[in-house]
Amino acid sequence: MLKQFLDNHNNSGGFCELNSKFNNLSIHSNILKIEFKRLYTHLTIQFYDEGLITGEDKSNIKIDDLKELIKKNNYSDYENLLLNSCFGTLEFKNSVRISGYMYSIMEYYFNKYKDNILYIDTDSIYVTEIQDEDFIKSIGVPYEIHQINQIYFIAKKRLYIEINNEIVKRGVSNKVWESTKDVYHNMEAIMKSNIRERKLKELGL
Repeated sequence: MLKQFLDNHNNSGGFCELNSKFNNLSIHSNILKIEFKRLYTHLTIQFYDEGLITGEDKSNIKIDDLKELIKKNNYSDYENLLLNSCFGTLEFKNSVRISGYMYSIMEYYFNKYKDNILYIDTDSIYVTEIQDEDFIKSIGVPYEIHQINQIYFIAKKRLYIEINNEIVKRGVSNKVWESTKDVYHNMEAIMKSNIRERKLKELGL
């Protein structure tokens, strides 16, 4: 646990910031995504182990069950529900303290390495290259690093991203898409064209 960030915040909830330094009307290529796994479940366990969970939550959380469950690779629907709901059932004071702690960590990382960070949204960090991975590790939450071939940001929580050679719209409803397609459909078409060109190169054509 990074105790210097504990109670060192004026905000709670998930940190979300799109870096204005980058031209967000451009398609970004070869981006890395740092994705924390079951972020708030792991943080809940950390806070419990540090004696920072107080009130009724301390006796209500079946912490040993959570610790054993989170080690598994595959979960039943019921087990997924248990893992995903443990943070949401905390008393407000505890959930605010936990989310505020992580908010401060993400805000610090974003401000310190702004030259390399395109976007942060709660449990995901999109970077041109990873800076200070020891700091990431010191958060104590398991994470994965994914290569993103193409990504295009419209705004916070609204983007196009290439996944498995397909362009996926995130946070863009059909209604929004219909009203803005004249603005953004060219970007989607370019991204699809980039995929075709890459496939042809891989085939040596």
